Amino acid sequence: MTCIFIIEVILKIIANGVLFCGSQSYLLHQLNQVDLFVVIVTLLSYLLSTLNLNAIKVLRIIKIFRPLRAISKNEGLRQSIKSLVVALPEIMQVIFIMILFFYIFSIISVNYFKGLLYNCTTEGLDPYFKYLDPLLSKVDTKWDCLNSGADWKNRYLNFDNVLESMASLYVLSCSI
Repeated sequence: MTCIFIIEVILKIIANGVLFCGSQSYLLHQLNQVDLFVVIVTLLSYLLSTLNLNAIKVLRIIKIFRPLRAISKNEGLRQSIKSLVVALPEIMQVIFIMILFFYIFSIISVNYFKGLLYNCTTEGLDPYFKYLDPLLSKVDTKWDCLNSGADWKNRYLNFDNVLESMASLYVLSCSI
């Protein structure tokens, strides 16, 4: 892809001129300047990649500016992006209120469910211990579980702290 972009930049410079060739000059348009910047940074990152510097690898993230060209050429997509930018403050307000509600309900759920979702399981044990599964339904405490040879594990979604609780509530709210 980098070769295609390099060829495109070279052909546009040949066709329109670099700077002082009238109103169609290559560097007079902002999107062409972004394209040239992305190509130069990409070439530098490839040339300096033999030095094995992490800072040079970060420069490759500049490639994300390439889709901006598609936005500039498509009027419908440009209008969609403009309306999204206009709606962004209201969207952020809704997200803030949603996070606030998740936080409130996570505090409540930590108070009610902290440490109650542990269960006795035979996952990860030898297949010879699978005979314990019917017996585990009668296990009520951690010590009974450990004495029977099984593991006392917490569930993946739990309410033991506020962050885990918020994550669990988010997953539960998204699943139907």
